[in-house]
Amino acid sequence: MRRAVKWIIINTLLFGCMTVQANGEDWYSFSPDGKVCHIYERDLPTPWFNRLTNGYLTAWVTHRGGIEVFMTDPSINGLVNPQEVSGNFYVTREGSDETTWINNPESEDQWECRVGLGYSTISCIKDLVKTEVTYFIPLHDNVLLMSVELTNLSASDQELNLYGQVEWNLGDAVKYVVRRGDGRAGSQQNLYKKTWFSDNTIWAIHPNWRNVGACEAWPYTGYLSSNFPVASFESIRSEFLGY
Repeated sequence: MRRAVKWIIINTLLFGCMTVQANGEDWYSFSPDGKVCHIYERDLPTPWFNRLTNGYLTAWVTHRGGIEVFMTDPSINGLVNPQEVSGNFYVTREGSDETTWINNPESEDQWECRVGLGYSTISCIKDLVKTEVTYFIPLHDNVLLMSVELTNLSASDQELNLYGQVEWNLGDAVKYVVRRGDGRAGSQQNLYKKTWFSDNTIWAIHPNWRNVGACEAWPYTGYLSSNFPVASFESIRSEFLGY
């Protein structure tokens, strides 16, 4: 990636304001028109949520980029599991083992979350790379769009890899609860969820929904796609995260 060149990558998951700079111990401020909240501290005691919806598809987005997405009823129509396991993006450099969690980095040169009406944007500058992730749901389409913009601030080229992460729920009422040692990662329904990759997209279905004895399929199909070519993918949590 060359200096001053921007990459804008749109990840699709189915289903200009002035800033008033905070002073001293302040961790947030509002724009002059009161429509945007600027958060300057990512390590808050509890997450700051923004509710994005078009009246049917809903996403809860935290100030650190964690998401929970569902259709109408989160108890039976969840799309992805909530908060820390979904909505994340990571950047690595060619020839380096270091990974930067761009929407919630362990350390950064500069970080900010902007919570607006119908969107959330997280900006981060780390090692001369500026990243900006925006989450929003269109009014007339049941998808969550996650726009990732990368800008090289250095004087030399950088070769970067970008990774996105979601954990499929697919109508599973147990959600992301993990009970170590049971062999099922906390939910028996995980034995039946199916994913595959085609057409630059990971597809996800649940053919045995709610009652495992009834063999009733979840009536929706989830997908995670990108407008940039996908170089690799992984759909087993332990292989992707290492645990």
